[in-house]
Amino acid sequence: MSSDIKIESTLSSVLSKMNASDSVIDALGLILSGNSVIDFLRLNFKSDSEIDNFLKLNNFVLTEPRSYRRIYHIYNDAINYLTSLDVQIPQEFRELSDIRDLFRYASYLKGSKTFAKISCSILKVMHILHHLESRELMYRTSISIENLFSACEEKVSKAISELNRSGISIYHYSTCRENIFDRITKLTARKEIIAAQMFEKASFNIVTEKKEEVLSVLRYLITNVFPFNYVVPGYSSSNYIDLINELKSSDEYSKKIDIYQFTKEAPMANSASDRVYMRADIPLDINSLGISIDDETAENLGYTIFSLTDFVITDIESQRKTEHSQNNQQNQKLLLKREAIARITKE
Repeated sequence: MSSDIKIESTLSSVLSKMNASDSVIDALGLILSGNSVIDFLRLNFKSDSEIDNFLKLNNFVLTEPRSYRRIYHIYNDAINYLTSLDVQIPQEFRELSDIRDLFRYASYLKGSKTFAKISCSILKVMHILHHLESRELMYRTSISIENLFSACEEKVSKAISELNRSGISIYHYSTCRENIFDRITKLTARKEIIAAQMFEKASFNIVTEKKEEVLSVLRYLITNVFPFNYVVPGYSSSNYIDLINELKSSDEYSKKIDIYQFTKEAPMANSASDRVYMRADIPLDINSLGISIDDETAENLGYTIFSLTDFVITDIESQRKTEHSQNNQQNQKLLLKREAIARITKE
């Protein structure tokens, strides 16, 4: 019991030592709860530098002409969509000269409560449009899965190297991809699974030396590798860290617990208690993949491709405690193979 108390106390101190901003806290909570950013009622950015970094993670650098054109294209489409639903859009939003005002309004840095609500609505539609049009771009270009995975692996591997250099002890790091035989087995053994439900994705396993270092890994990923808004809801969740109780036990964060949006929805049931499982879409610039597109396509569909990625993050002690479950996993794989053989060879 005393060791549990010590771990929880350490986790609380890590939050303070990380000097995690309110937007980072909300992002961590989103990952651990498995909820959706679409349900957020506000944002918690505190500075333009935070907003700029978030936009950069979404592959928008506003000083670049292509980014400027692209983000306003999405913005205007979002305004048109909301107008089609009879949502009243004030004139100030139709003459927006700085797109960052949306984030300032949504974070209550300026404007009124009404402006915050409208900004959140616009940003949610922009988030969906950006993702949908990225998929359309992917269909129109000849991007190989191998190139996507390689670019994704390079980005994550660089982050792991930076974490090690910063003093976070990464005990183990590996990447893997599900082979074609495993996918055939799943499709054959389970009647309820169809090929359209099986996604091509890279997977990363990260093991830290200490449990409290997992928070630092998560923070680094969502501030340097991918934006928190593209953490996939319903797939990303964990009871490994009880962030709400951690915040309540912290003098610094307990005073403002009500501003955190991840606390507004009930966390997903049946979450893992020995690790953090996270699925995210990592934005990749199409030009970095060696593919050129014309300016019109870049404005209408963008220049960003998303690579679906899984992360399993835990610490050495938690991993060792659950090593005995490996036998159960092997038994499940064996059972799956037997079911596949039975369906394929039945007379």
